Amino acid sequence: MKSPPHDCTVSSAEDESLIGHSAVGSEGVGGAVAVSAASARSSSGDLFPLSPEEHAALLCQVLGLKDAGNALFKQRKWIAAKEQYDLAIDLCPEDAQKDLAVLHSNAAACLVQLGKHEEAVKECDKALELDPNFLRALVRRATAGSKLTKASSLYQALEDWKKIKERDRTQSAESDRQIRELTVRAAAAANAEKQEMLDKLKQVGSQILGKFGISMDNIKFTQSDGGGGGGSFSFENK
Repeated sequence: MKSPPHDCTVSSAEDESLIGHSAVGSEGVGGAVAVSAASARSSSGDLFPLSPEEHAALLCQVLGLKDAGNALFKQRKWIAAKEQYDLAIDLCPEDAQKDLAVLHSNAAACLVQLGKHEEAVKECDKALELDPNFLRALVRRATAGSKLTKASSLYQALEDWKKIKERDRTQSAESDRQIRELTVRAAAAANAEKQEMLDKLKQVGSQILGKFGISMDNIKFTQSDGGGGGGSFSFENK
């Protein structure tokens, strides 16, 4: 059965529009065509499938929440904007993967503004799982990851910037700068983490291993060829 037209009109947004749909119209969020989140989440399942009309109406509600988030984002109300994106994520049908990717990316943008870079990376991870070719989510993950301090996070950001350089020539200069800086920072962080691990091991050794006549001078750490702070310990007789 052909779905009847629904009252949604296109509006501007801070980020990409939800693919294939337009913004909420006179029905508004939670209007007469409201559909429950439980039904939405089963739209691709077998228990309570949505009709085409319900699916279209639900997407109108999702877009209304997204547009509200966009408006709040422009007002620099990061927490309130993220709340709207989170509501939209909870309501969005699972089969609307590109739409969900945009919402997770927008949530990440709020988290970056709030200085919650680790959480922002996780939101971008979700966006990229849904849409691996989503360049903006990749850029946001790279930007957020570069603000972290763990070696693993910095190496991930480094790889992201390398991908960005390959896929977007307009960002070549920024990519090159980030790659240079992150190469140094990631290596330094890896060395610092390795040293911290060795210091902790020596502390344990002085407390425990010494009772068995083993000196910490007999413990050698060998870094793996791949770098990144990985490696192995071995015992040497001296």
